[in-house]
Amino acid sequence: MEVYLDNSATTRPCQQCIEAMSSCMREQYFNPSALYAPSVAMEKELLAARRTIADRLQMGEHGVIFTSGGTESNKMAILGHMLGQRKDGTILYTAAEHPSVKNACTETALLLQHTAQEIPLTTRGSVDLEALEKMLNPSVRLICVMQVCNETGVVMPLPEIVQLRDRLAPAAAIHVDGVQGFLRVPLSMTTLKIQSYSLSAHKIHGPKGVGALVIREGHRMRPILYGGGQQNGMRSGTENTSGILGLRAAVEAYPHYAFACSQMLLLKRTLANLLLGK
Repeated sequence: MEVYLDNSATTRPCQQCIEAMSSCMREQYFNPSALYAPSVAMEKELLAARRTIADRLQMGEHGVIFTSGGTESNKMAILGHMLGQRKDGTILYTAAEHPSVKNACTETALLLQHTAQEIPLTTRGSVDLEALEKMLNPSVRLICVMQVCNETGVVMPLPEIVQLRDRLAPAAAIHVDGVQGFLRVPLSMTTLKIQSYSLSAHKIHGPKGVGALVIREGHRMRPILYGGGQQNGMRSGTENTSGILGLRAAVEAYPHYAFACSQMLLLKRTLANLLLGK
């Protein structure tokens, strides 16, 4: 019997996700941008999916932009924000960041004549808040930090980072890569004043190839994909309707997996203790 132990890399789609996607591909395959009744109904389904995600982050649904996953969401947040900034600014990202954040920061800085700097970590793998305090100044335009480290499981001190930003670089935006943290670690974008948050469906028992960028109301960001003007012009291209409904189903089914996560954490600790001879 094989046991799968790599849920940080990807998860098995839940039955609710599979059924939602199958039903959509069989019966709800309509283009949500068209004007006839089935298409209008599909547009309403997408709005409901936005509300499902927004409710989990305590945000308005109009800030939810569907994407192809975490990589695109991170790129959109970083480049989209910096396109509206004056040159010679500073982008900060932590040393723990996923390559989709780290590389987007360095390439955006090179493209738009900014500077990208890496925030060091403590010996425990968390953000070094003392180092960050020294790096923050009015030239900082964007701070990128993951919610949960995909390699170590460390939960980053987001409230403390926001407090430092507010005091030393109040004009800087904060983008949080929530791919590993969404639903697992509660976060309110209303309470925690971050500007954008990325998530990916396949990390929460949803399908691959779909995710979302959640943008705080009032945060100005330029699109990086132009075309038919879908999603209020923020991300052109016909929406991946079956994937989005699969994502919605996975989010709604997640309370079951939240219980399973607590059981898996207990098993993980037991296994670690056995391997360490404790």
